[in-house]
Amino acid sequence: MCHLVLLMPFFGLSLFWALPVNLAMPLYLVLLMLSGVVYYALIRAMKEPVRTGNPALLNQPVQVVKQSGSHWIVERHGELWQARSDEFFVPGQQATVDRVDGMKLHIHS
Repeated sequence: MCHLVLLMPFFGLSLFWALPVNLAMPLYLVLLMLSGVVYYALIRAMKEPVRTGNPALLNQPVQVVKQSGSHWIVERHGELWQARSDEFFVPGQQATVDRVDGMKLHIHS
């Protein structure tokens, strides 16, 4: 359904079939301008950085809460995550996310 918006200029050609040219042309030009605005907004939205999900965590700071067995518990925006690291941390220390592996973070200081 959302891809049909990209075909607005194509569907607008039917105006020339249904209406006289002196009415169809201005309507089609308005449709083209609206399409341009929609295309501009889509391209602009695609250039925005990722704000959710695992990719949004990369290179972000987290706070170490505690060590639990062989992994760390870290906090980011009120969410608790399991993390792995070769380094030692103390609770309250800041760390940075290197990569995300499933639901586990890999962190470094």
